[in-house]
Amino acid sequence: MYFVHIDNSANSNSLYLKLWDATAVTVGTTVPDYVLRVNPSSVKQYLFTAGLNFTAAISYAVVDSGGTAGTTAPGTPISLWMITN
Repeated sequence: MYFVHIDNSANSNSLYLKLWDATAVTVGTTVPDYVLRVNPSSVKQYLFTAGLNFTAAISYAVVDSGGTAGTTAPGTPISLWMITN
């Protein structure tokens, strides 16, 4: 993965994109490989020039808490773009 764009402009709280290199995860239990934060009412872009390596699969969730435990989805849907190879 080389690029992530998260548009959280419609939500008034921070959100977290959790990424796993796995084919199956349990959100709230499975430890994410990466966690990307986006501030309230904003857009955030992440550029990974060397890329993030995923060998099994890219699984993801957007929730309102960082770390492993968060499971609550955003109140309003976000826009999410990912560029992979």
